[in-house]
Amino acid sequence: MKRYIILFLVVMTVIPLYGEFKILAGIDFSRYQLYQDDAEDIWGHTRWGLTGGIGFEHRIFDFLWLEFDLTVIQKGSRLESEEGDVFYRYQAASAPFLLKWKPFFHTSPYLLGGAEIQYGLSHKRNLKQDETEDIKSSTNLFGWGIAVGAGLEWKFKEHLFLFLEIRYSNGMSNLEGGFLNIKALKSRTLIFYMGIKS
Repeated sequence: MKRYIILFLVVMTVIPLYGEFKILAGIDFSRYQLYQDDAEDIWGHTRWGLTGGIGFEHRIFDFLWLEFDLTVIQKGSRLESEEGDVFYRYQAASAPFLLKWKPFFHTSPYLLGGAEIQYGLSHKRNLKQDETEDIKSSTNLFGWGIAVGAGLEWKFKEHLFLFLEIRYSNGMSNLEGGFLNIKALKSRTLIFYMGIKS
């Protein structure tokens, strides 16, 4: 695992030196999926959050780009319990590493996909949004996932683009570290981005 982290950090350092810079911000809709040993999986209800950050792109072939983003994202879910609804809010630093296919050099639609590494910054829950409990210490903070998406770039000035993007993040790592006492808990997130690139 260490060698992959080192390789990832090297790529993060090199891409900004030879690529294009972007700023992105948006809104996301996420929910938890709970895996249980002797029962069916449970889907939590969706919660919305905010996300934003910076990114870098580097063209490796005519229509293929390498993209690295560094964002902060608010995730969470609403789970039903015998005592009432429990609201979860999970905030994480996310580093997606993506391949982007863009068929035209100027205004163009595009597709992207790849993997992302995440590290949890905070994880809290509250019952009926009253008392808040910090559950960061019982959460597996380091994880990874798969991200896919599509978007559209508009060139409105020389070397300046506006873009809209939709991205789906499928968490592959188990967040459960003891706060629910279940087999596993994973997050699913739909993100809508808007930003500029130069």
